Amino acid sequence: MLLFYLGKLIKSIVCSCVAYVSFVRWYTHLWGDSMNLFGMRLKTLRNKKGLTQEQLADKLGNITKASVSRYEQSAMFPTVEVLIRLCEYFDVSSDYLLGLSDKIEFKISPLTDIQVQIVVGAIHEFERLNALENPAE
Repeated sequence: MLLFYLGKLIKSIVCSCVAYVSFVRWYTHLWGDSMNLFGMRLKTLRNKKGLTQEQLADKLGNITKASVSRYEQSAMFPTVEVLIRLCEYFDVSSDYLLGLSDKIEFKISPLTDIQVQIVVGAIHEFERLNALENPAE
């Protein structure tokens, strides 16, 4: 009788593993590019702040260095809660971090009016220079 239940348990575990592997393959196929982009963008943002994976994990709380490493390797996505904390910490949109948008938005509220004018002027100057370099676009 014990062997019967042990056999059922093993069969259940194997079926669960097969289902999980199938799900992961489907999920990676569906979200592969975004998943890779997420990892690359997270690593880039972390490096720009000069943080180690462990320091980022500490700042976010309730995640480990290993989790940050897996996110950056595109081995897994964070939970929605962690994604929100990442977006808030790096001051980026979830669309940007997930690879759904290339727009990097930043808050101008902490800037003075003069600083905003300087930033807007620099953006316009870059647009003008880019148009001169690439007139066909």
